[in-house]
Amino acid sequence: MSQVIRIAESIYERLESMARGFDTPGNVIERLLEFYEKHHTPVLSPVKTTLTNVASQGLVKTLNPDNPGNLSHTRILEGRFGNERVKNWMQLVYAAHKYASGYYGNFEALRKATQSNIVKGSLSESGYHEFPDIGISIQGDNSNNSWRNALHLAREINSHIEVLLQWRNNDKAAYPGQKGKLMRDPVK
Repeated sequence: MSQVIRIAESIYERLESMARGFDTPGNVIERLLEFYEKHHTPVLSPVKTTLTNVASQGLVKTLNPDNPGNLSHTRILEGRFGNERVKNWMQLVYAAHKYASGYYGNFEALRKATQSNIVKGSLSESGYHEFPDIGISIQGDNSNNSWRNALHLAREINSHIEVLLQWRNNDKAAYPGQKGKLMRDPVK
């Protein structure tokens, strides 16, 4: 459903100056929003979870993002990079590269910024996963390196990153069955 908005004449004139042919103000605003979203990492509220109350009761470990301990044998319950929701470690690394790709604008700059192994184009061997929408393939990695690499890119492009994780019930896990939270907010 369309909404009617009222704007000052001076703002309307600015929108009009950006019009192409028979453009409407709505089309101009849409292009401006697309440009803004492409060039700015949105700052959204942290992941909302039913475990928020559990966390306040101390049942979720708040982990130091720079030194979280051993993340082996963990799974992501909920996560987000920027405004992209993720469900596993590979999706987290992909989301980080997707945002960074938009930030840097070209493969070579992204390659220099990342700590992950990436190649331009399609590669589906040696653990690489292709992501055609950003034109790269990323080599899968363990949970420790996945967190470290995504956190590095979050810092490089000043983005929000947050993960609610759980250690599997495994004798080799650091905290079998327990939950942990990792987070980094953008610097303003």
